Amino acid sequence: MTSVLDGLLDKKTKAILCTLLLNPDQIYHLHSLSRSAHVPVTTASRIVRQLVKLGFASETKVGKMVLYKAAATDKARMMGGLL
Repeated sequence: MTSVLDGLLDKKTKAILCTLLLNPDQIYHLHSLSRSAHVPVTTASRIVRQLVKLGFASETKVGKMVLYKAAATDKARMMGGLL
């Protein structure tokens, strides 16, 4: 499926974004996000940290564990519509 963002984002960033934004109620540990998006863990870590800074993802710390999900923002919802 072709998306408006195909030429703007690299494949791995798009895979992480799609995984998060197309499943907005799903909460991911870094390893499960990496596995779901078919992206190496270290790459997923770098990408998701940037998405958190940009407001497309949110992180929640539970003890030492960090969980990620799509941010509940208009910007994130709009991006999800473009994917």
